[in-house]
Amino acid sequence: KKESTILRFLHGILESFMISLSIQVLSIPIILFFFYEIPLYSVILNIVVLPLVSIVAAFGLIAVLVSFFFLPAGIFLIGIVYYVLQFYEKLCQMSFLLPHYLILNGRPNQGGMFLYYLAGILILWKIYKWKEQNKSQKRKRESTKFSPIIQSIESKKGYRMMVSLCFLMMLSFLHPSHSTLAITCLDIGQGDSIVIRSPQSTVITIDGGSSSVSKAGEYRLMPYLRSQGLYRIQYAFITHADSDHYNAILEILQQMKDGGEKGGYHGRIVIENLVLPKLKKYDEIYEELWNLAKVKGVKVHFFSKGSQLALEDMTLTCLHPEEGETMEEGNTNQNSIVLYLAFHEFDALFTGDLEQENESYITDYFSMRSKEIDVLKVGHHGSKNASGKGMIDLLKPAVSLISCGKDNSYGHPHKEVLERLQNVGSEIYQTSIGGRIMVETDGKQMKITSWKP
Repeated sequence: KKESTILRFLHGILESFMISLSIQVLSIPIILFFFYEIPLYSVILNIVVLPLVSIVAAFGLIAVLVSFFFLPAGIFLIGIVYYVLQFYEKLCQMSFLLPHYLILNGRPNQGGMFLYYLAGILILWKIYKWKEQNKSQKRKRESTKFSPIIQSIESKKGYRMMVSLCFLMMLSFLHPSHSTLAITCLDIGQGDSIVIRSPQSTVITIDGGSSSVSKAGEYRLMPYLRSQGLYRIQYAFITHADSDHYNAILEILQQMKDGGEKGGYHGRIVIENLVLPKLKKYDEIYEELWNLAKVKGVKVHFFSKGSQLALEDMTLTCLHPEEGETMEEGNTNQNSIVLYLAFHEFDALFTGDLEQENESYITDYFSMRSKEIDVLKVGHHGSKNASGKGMIDLLKPAVSLISCGKDNSYGHPHKEVLERLQNVGSEIYQTSIGGRIMVETDGKQMKITSWKP
């Protein structure tokens, strides 16, 4: 009796584990679609959680009914529910202390989700046919004198291995594909946030901030990176120290661990290198960013005209500011970092908030080039004080991206800028109208998509 009790207990544990595993396998695509990551230990946690769900539901319902007749009894019963839920929370917090408790995958596309479930159905059908075949073979063996036990064990091992390999194949359908260079202009309200992802998944951000969206880092920039299966920003450029260009990056720095982030994904976005303009003197905002980066173990670099970042087949060249420029009091726009991106036959220009007075740095560089620009990130959110006629007529951008908030108080983008771009035949995309804008290219052709929730 004692032995059978232990066996029944172990069988119950195994059954709970299999139920939990089945739920996890079934729900992985849905969890990834909305949350982009999988809690690794949830299968084990559910072994404890699932049996208690009926207790929570029953006592919760009884507590509500009893409270109509005798409130203290209802309070006592709902207290049981409260402590069970507290127990759930403690278990989850304990799991956070374990290594690799979260696996970041990114948001799967609908085609990948369809293939995942289709493959799952085919695997279940194959298992069913396999078991039917094994039953038939078992009947034949039982009618003979010898029963090949070893063959049966090997057969089970083989089928388990096949199921495991097929499941890994199913998971591959859910992982976002990164085979091209992608430039994404996020819909961050009145501000700038550009994410560049190389074909090798190197991540570069140019600015990240908003003056109209609260906690733009937590609710716009960080979720986007997770949705792409990315958590490390190799280089974070801040073109200048206006809050609508840096406060989202500041949020990322603040949530990082002191001393640097090592190992894999821990639920946090990580910056490895911070890049600021190389000026003669800095105000307290630059100093705050610089000091915080050092505390968090982030390397700080300074870019000026001629500085270059070369990564795989892509280069970023700084066209402005001049090294040791003096920062104008109360106006950081004129010290903006201007970056020129070259990737095979494709190129793009990011001008920060640079205004017309200093656009000669750009025109001087491109006056010696006969090639027109593929993509222009329009300066200063489409302000009439930037993107002057001389620069636009010279660059003739095929595509122009404008990042600004809907119905913003500044009137961005201004009519004059839109007319300058239209006159050279540029295709204009605005985050205030189309939402998030993504430009994907293989270095020759480009595809543009926009998405608005």
